Amino acid sequence: MQKKISNKKSKTIQNKKTKVIPKNTGNEKILLISFIALLVLVIILTIVAVNKKKEYDKKQSTDIIMPIIENGVNNTFNIDISNLKEKGLKSYSFKITNYKDKKTNSKQIEYKLSINTLENDVELKLYKNKDDKNLLTNSEKYEITAKLPKDKKQEDVYTIIIKANKATGKNKTIEVKVAS
Repeated sequence: MQKKISNKKSKTIQNKKTKVIPKNTGNEKILLISFIALLVLVIILTIVAVNKKKEYDKKQSTDIIMPIIENGVNNTFNIDISNLKEKGLKSYSFKITNYKDKKTNSKQIEYKLSINTLENDVELKLYKNKDDKNLLTNSEKYEITAKLPKDKKQEDVYTIIIKANKATGKNKTIEVKVAS
């Protein structure tokens, strides 16, 4: 009897060892290829997006560039706010540098930036180098002072946000002065 039992055990073990493997229909291959293609596409789009952001940050476009490489420089420019609607907004960017071409200033230079609204009914905000802090804390006097270091290139990028309290007419401007 023992032999019969062992034969039965060996048959069951043999039956358990044989497995039926289903045939690949091709759908799995198509799904795998689609998944890999989508993964590659996501990676490529991520790389493109990161490069575009870096390119945008480098550009940081400005409307005007003013180099200050010595004391006694006075620059004035006007920002056109003609036909700005009530509660309308306008932004204007400009850059102050301590170099021109390859020449940098040889000593530290302090400069004063003042903005004259020229009797226009507007509110102003001034930001420097992507900082979220409004530099114009006194709404009566739109003036700040800053410094440029010596022998080291520096760019101060300013953005003015202009909000009209009333609609502006034609030929309306705001005056910006930079003096060192």
